[in-house]
Amino acid sequence: MYVCGEGHPELTGDQTHAWFEVDNVLIDITYDQFEGTGLSGWVFTRGTGWHAQFENIERRNGFCMPSGWPCYPYDGYRAVLESLNVA
Repeated sequence: MYVCGEGHPELTGDQTHAWFEVDNVLIDITYDQFEGTGLSGWVFTRGTGWHAQFENIERRNGFCMPSGWPCYPYDGYRAVLESLNVA
């Protein structure tokens, strides 16, 4: 599942954060975007710690073509392809 969280007590009102969840595993490759989270690594247990503090969480099917992704991950995907000279 693609997950987007809003309303975290340690972030400003307009800041959101997104990650993927597979079963009880949370995969957050951009965990280091925010200083002071205490997060280390990019695999976490779902429903615990910093990620569990978001007031609003939206989940959607994460398995779709990149063109169906919200802008943020789509831009990242395109940048990876360009760096690999695949795009």
